[in-house]
Amino acid sequence: PQTVTVTGIDEDIVDGTITSTITIAVDDANSEDDFDAVADQTVSVDTLDDDAAGFTIVELDGATEVTEAGSTDTFTVVLDAQPTSDVVLTVTSDDTSEATVNSPLTFTPVNWDTPQTVTVTGADDSIIDGTVTSSITVAVDDANSDNDFDAVADQTVSVDTTDDDVAGFTIVELDGATEVDESGTTDTFTVVLDAEPATDVVLTVTSGDTSEATVNSPLTFTPANWDTPQTVTVTGADDDLVDGTITSTVTVAVDDVNSSDGFDSLIDQIVSVDTTDDDVAGFTIVELDGA
Repeated sequence: PQTVTVTGIDEDIVDGTITSTITIAVDDANSEDDFDAVADQTVSVDTLDDDAAGFTIVELDGATEVTEAGSTDTFTVVLDAQPTSDVVLTVTSDDTSEATVNSPLTFTPVNWDTPQTVTVTGADDSIIDGTVTSSITVAVDDANSDNDFDAVADQTVSVDTTDDDVAGFTIVELDGATEVDESGTTDTFTVVLDAEPATDVVLTVTSGDTSEATVNSPLTFTPANWDTPQTVTVTGADDDLVDGTITSTVTVAVDDVNSSDGFDSLIDQIVSVDTTDDDVAGFTIVELDGA
């Protein structure tokens, strides 16, 4: 007996176990004529595949980070083996208010080993929410892909979106100043938040001298009305002193205990209030019995 050695041939295609045939036949031209009529014989050969369906993600610098200002970052995706037909990968953001992506990616039997780029773009919002981590999911679109890739598991990429919103509040005084008088006149100024809070923000409004001016307090801003200015009414307080125009202060401050944590560190803001005196220096003489 002579031995025929059958050797498996490697390729990159995900094609499972392939059955081929080995044919043994008499070479009539170079053989004894009595063997010319001998029929060919075949041997079936099963070649087991060593290529595994899959895909590999590579993040630039090992992480994916963007900002709400609209900056971008990228990662690449490439198939691990050659498909017999197209493979379509969907790329989906689980929070498009924080990051968006381009999708889908289509790999063919020709370009399967060329990495394709996913661009992640930061999405802007008005919320003071710090750095938010969301997920990008890369998955095989089974209906439009080589069946050998249907069972490939989804992969996720974490994306950190840095906040560009700054906590604060803005005070606007009518005519640029706040002035009242002791007769009880009023003046107003408005207060509005500079960015959307995650929860309510309560601002206390305190007069530094209630004998000169009083105010309404507190002001409560919610995630729904944060950008609607609220009015502080300052009312002049009467006294009997001849003290001229007195300047006092009104302090607007965040009530840390009852406010969104992102606003706790804000410094107080002060409005100066001029209260005009309505008392006139003088004295009165009263004669007994009028004479």
